[in-house]
Amino acid sequence: MNQEKDDLDPMLGRRQSSVMQTLRAARESVREIYRPVTPNTSRSLFSIDQYHDRPKSSHNRSVFSREGSQHVSRSKPARLRPIRRKLSPKSIQERENESNIQREKLLIGGKTQGRPKDQHPREGSRSSLGEESSFSSQDSGLHPTRPKTASTRARTARRPVSGRTRPKSARSYQTSGASLEGKRSAAPEFEVIGRYTDVGSAAQAKTNETNEDEKFVTWRERVESTLAVLGDLRASQIDNLLQECDKLHSLVDQGMNQLEWTVWLKSDSTVFSDDKGSNVAIMEAILRSTMHVMNRETVLEPEVTLFLKTACINLKLCMGNETSFALRPSLQSLFYLSKRPQNDSAFRRERVIPPLINYLRSITRMKNGEGIRYPLEVLVFVAGILKNICNDEGNQKAFIRSGAMQIFFDALETACNVHLLNQGMSVESKDKWAQLCVQLTSLIRTMLPTGTVLKLFSDDLMHACLAKLLVLYIHHHELTFNITRIFSKLTVDEPWSEFVGENDLTLQALMEVIKLYQLHYDVMIRALFALGSITMYNQRAQEILCSRFEAQKILISIVTVYSKKLQATASPSREKVRLVQELGRNEKEIDSMETMRETSEPLTKDVIADVLSKVLCIVANLSMLPENGRIFAESEELADSLQYLISCSTVQNDEELILNVISVVANISYYQGEEGENHVLKMRERILLHAVPYLFSENIEIAIQATRIFSNYSRIPECREFMHREYIIEKLAYLLSHVHLGVACAAVGPLINLFSSATKETAIIGQQIESKIIDVLERLTSENDSEASRYISPACKALFNARHAQKTWEIPYSDDNTVRFVELSETLNDLKGRGIGGDSWSVAQNLIQSFTENTT
Repeated sequence: MNQEKDDLDPMLGRRQSSVMQTLRAARESVREIYRPVTPNTSRSLFSIDQYHDRPKSSHNRSVFSREGSQHVSRSKPARLRPIRRKLSPKSIQERENESNIQREKLLIGGKTQGRPKDQHPREGSRSSLGEESSFSSQDSGLHPTRPKTASTRARTARRPVSGRTRPKSARSYQTSGASLEGKRSAAPEFEVIGRYTDVGSAAQAKTNETNEDEKFVTWRERVESTLAVLGDLRASQIDNLLQECDKLHSLVDQGMNQLEWTVWLKSDSTVFSDDKGSNVAIMEAILRSTMHVMNRETVLEPEVTLFLKTACINLKLCMGNETSFALRPSLQSLFYLSKRPQNDSAFRRERVIPPLINYLRSITRMKNGEGIRYPLEVLVFVAGILKNICNDEGNQKAFIRSGAMQIFFDALETACNVHLLNQGMSVESKDKWAQLCVQLTSLIRTMLPTGTVLKLFSDDLMHACLAKLLVLYIHHHELTFNITRIFSKLTVDEPWSEFVGENDLTLQALMEVIKLYQLHYDVMIRALFALGSITMYNQRAQEILCSRFEAQKILISIVTVYSKKLQATASPSREKVRLVQELGRNEKEIDSMETMRETSEPLTKDVIADVLSKVLCIVANLSMLPENGRIFAESEELADSLQYLISCSTVQNDEELILNVISVVANISYYQGEEGENHVLKMRERILLHAVPYLFSENIEIAIQATRIFSNYSRIPECREFMHREYIIEKLAYLLSHVHLGVACAAVGPLINLFSSATKETAIIGQQIESKIIDVLERLTSENDSEASRYISPACKALFNARHAQKTWEIPYSDDNTVRFVELSETLNDLKGRGIGGDSWSVAQNLIQSFTENTT
């Protein structure tokens, strides 16, 4: 039936010559070349003038930053009642010397079965103690021994602070004898404890007097001796304090290598007691001593190392003792120090990272959200400290060596499972879990470029977990903000955009964020950017977003709302201006969540333009599929918004936004709606007039997209008449000489349709246009590749229609153009012989024949 209709074509009649076949093909639009495409530019998250305002990786180094919460700062530990010594300093020293002499006798007498010196375990090495009590080198990847030069470095690099007076309560103990300061040089050097592993040996036997393990007795005496020295040191004696804290830290590490470690800590001290004379456990004696050392008004450079040393000791002692009075103050002090970037490397140097990671490890052992060992507030502080110090490259390597990234991921998974398994969980508990995830997601974003984190994403683990967190905690503003930051940073690269788009839950989560946070610029702009990157490279995501998640309705709604806001030219509110001025004058740290909510409202033109640009990028990508393009074409609201935006003066000054506006118009104008409706095509005159200036844009991508608009509209007879009246053909002829070959090839498309119904004025300039089209063909053949050869057929069609228009209006042919094309035909035949060009040669051969006949 179709064949019979073709046979009756009045232009072709019964003569099916090759020339007439070319004429029939040239009358049709070159639809296959001007299919909707996605612009290659517009890949930045922030516009150029706003890029310096992007959030920092440390995210303000705050822990609790939700609205209404109080910012955490370091405060002095609570005043503790001092503990008193049962023995005088002289007695303590004599006891220690006597113990050493007895121990030497055992060694000399050969009664102890000990290992050779070179086989003794190193200080801080792992023993049979469980994971909960020590952080081994296998767990952390860090060297577990105490650096030998730590005290020397402290003495040489830090000058003691002189002229300082000790606070009245700085002395930790009520002394009953003379000060030990003058006798410290006479004290014997401490040897490593815990060298004897033979259970039946004399070193493991009980003493006759006390019936206690000799190893414990020796260890206890050395600890108590060190605590006594610490108690007599002044606050200004920073070097001596550092040295004694090093000794105490080594003793704690040695004790943790013993199976009886927990029993040792609970044992009563023989030297110290409380103010009432009651017994005090050794752990409490150590913690009270370290807490008084940390009780300082200021933290200067020398004190930073001292704080880290004492806090690390407290963390190890409190591991497994979550109710200890020293745990939270120690974490607060560590968090205070972690807020200063210059202290990042000191955390690694003083071995604070391993015990912090061990605290988070406890989350991975809980089941069904029950049995967690530490309060969530404690774990939030731990995660916040690790987040603050993760900007340091050395700390990142320490995290990776210790396997911390898997622990962070397991903690996030646990947060998801707790929410799913406890539907009746209180709002307060849910908020605490969300705050923990806030810190961990900030840390993961900072370490995103590292191979270990990317491995979790490539295994389909991390982005699926983050998507679940988004869905479960979507009403938590800051957590949503952090996760969208991760996705926007990850999808900058094309391979990751395509990979992440394969996960349906990720697409659903991002759409839910866009739907809920339409008036929160900081969150929505990142979710839009991530979706724009995904839809640019993943065709499956283009299909799912519209078919399953109704993305077209949400996107059209956002474009409509923000276009109206742009028309209203909203200005910042007085409250926002006041807040910005206050932030400029006040240097103190303000709750970051409140700041974001007050300053991120989409009120300014720049913010509105940025949101519209990202939304329209997604619309342009989705409309590449015919079923999606027809849906957008039937939207009258979207057409009205596009018509306003293409004529808006604000848009003209925003290169990224105008590119996406023109791309959407070019894509949607290609389709007819399901019922034949296309509201963008109905606004042809208004859109075409405003699109003309963009034909000459310096941005190549904008010029190409604008040319595609005229190609699609030129299919309509009424539009061709309008273009003839406005002399659009002269402007397109100018583009044929464009330096960029892509622009010149794009300009060929609308010329095919314009010459098919040319006016006399159009035919008159046909000779000039013929010459320029031949120039384009010569440039295409010189490229000598298959990509360029795709445009040979459209150029031949435009050339044929231009000559036919001259013949129709009896305009003489240009002999020079005829000679040039005959010479070019040899090159075309040569390319065909090498298999370059594909289907383009059916039109080219007919055109060659036509020119040959005219020449004859």
